[in-house]
Amino acid sequence: MMKQYLYIAQGSLEPSKCKIGITNDLNRRLKEYNSTTGISAENSYSYLFAAEVSDMRALERDFKKHFLI
Repeated sequence: MMKQYLYIAQGSLEPSKCKIGITNDLNRRLKEYNSTTGISAENSYSYLFAAEVSDMRALERDFKKHFLI
């Protein structure tokens, strides 16, 4: 079974905004964020939180439901 992760990523130029998502490859996903920020070459993303989960879709849905406005 492929590993699955839930993550929270934050951009260096927008510390008040976070990206919440799911992936099966944390390194690849962070590289994608850092190559397509569209804001500035200086805006780099890093993970605030990442965890391996068994049902990432259900967890992401519940997390967004309870923590996003």
